[in-house]
Formats: sequence, structure tokens, C-alpha cells
Amino acid sequence: MSTESHQRIEGHHSTESHEQYYVPAQSKWPIVATVALLVTVYGLGHWFNDLTAERDESHGPLIFFIGALLIAYMMFGWFGAVVRESRSGLYSPQMDRSFRWGMTWFIFSEVMFFAAFFGALFYIRYWVGPWLGGEGDKGVSNMLWPGFEYSWPLLNNPDPKLYPAPAGTISAWGLPLINTILLVSSSFTLTWAHHALKKGNRKQLKLGLGLTVLLGAAFLILQIEEYVHAYSELGLTLGSG
Repeated sequence: MSTESHQRIEGHHSTESHEQYYVPAQSKWPIVATVALLVTVYGLGHWFNDLTAERDESHGPLIFFIGALLIAYMMFGWFGAVVRESRSGLYSPQMDRSFRWGMTWFIFSEVMFFAAFFGALFYIRYWVGPWLGGEGDKGVSNMLWPGFEYSWPLLNNPDPKLYPAPAGTISAWGLPLINTILLVSSSFTLTWAHHALKKGNRKQLKLGLGLTVLLGAAFLILQIEEYVHAYSELGLTLGSG
């Protein structure tokens, strides 16, 4: 058998034994997403700076709102492109696994973010705070602020002049409880929509997704209200400790 014939047979077997991997065309959506995130974060930072400076007029909310609209435009456009490609039969099992792995790593990054956040809070509450109050094996840290008595929540900061303490904390039985109920309820409605999708019931799918979006919007509105109350009325800022 000639070398040329052998190469043709190998190429034929290679094509049959490997899946085809769809490579999408160049897309504008990553650039739109980058610009949208930049505008949103800039608007939020501008808004917070104006609140700190107690300026009556601020363009921060408007810039933030424009950025949020750009993010919504990007999500509808990008998700729509993915749906069209999927319904056209362009995705192979390997592409499906890529999507699943991408979402898995995204969820993992969120888990690590919250683990670091609550881990730092736990470390401050049970070790650093008592050390500054003169307790524990590193209680010598009390030399930094002599006379400081540690208590939790930390409404009495070691240096009240440099770090003004907040006026109070938020009760767990008000808006936080309502937001928790909304968040848990949205997981049930989304699971319902998922099962409806697997059964091919588009009516229940749309209803479940619609309820999930409404619950998510209500959660977001109440969360903003809670943050504004905490920031403006209770003084729960990064500078307060």
C-alpha cells in the first residue's frame, strides 16, 4: 500500500472517531460585556463618592442605570445567540460538557468568594477582636489601643475618632428574612421550570421562569433598600469597621 493511500485511510478513521467541535464566529458580545461592566462599576463608584461627599446632585445613579441596561442588552443578545446555535444543532456533546464545566467553575468561584468573606469575618470575630481586647495568646495586641474592650457586634471601635462606629445593626427578622424567603422561593420556581423543560411543557416552563424573574427582581429591589438604609441611616460603611 502506498504512503498516500495509508494517509487517506488514517484521515478517514480520524474523522470518524473524533467529534466535530463547533467554533463560533467572532462575536461583539464580550466587548459589549466589558464596556457594560466598566460603566456600571464606574457609575456605582461615582454614586458612592458623591454620597460620602454629601453632594446634592450626582450623575452616579444615571451612569449606573445606563451600565445596567447595557448588561441586560448583552445578556439577551449573547444568550439568544447561544440558544439559536443550540437549536440549529451546531453543538456536540463536547460543547455541552464545556458549558457545564464553565458553569461549574463559575459556581465554584462564587463558593470560594463567600468562603473567603465569611472566613475573614469569622477570623475577626473569634480571634482578632479578642486579641485587641487583651485576650488570648496574642493579647499583647492590646498595646495598640490600651483600654479597648472587645464586644460583638463591633459598635465600639478601638479608635472612634479615626473610625466612627455605626449607629446600630440590622435585625435579622426584617428585610433580611423577607429576602431569604424570596431567594429560597426562586430556587423552587426555577426547579419547577427545569422539570417542565425536561418534559417539554412550555407553558409551565414560561410560568416558572416568569415567577423566578419576578422573585429575583423583588429580591434585588429590597436588597437595594436594605443597603441604602444601612449605609445612610445606620452608618454601616467600610470606614466604620
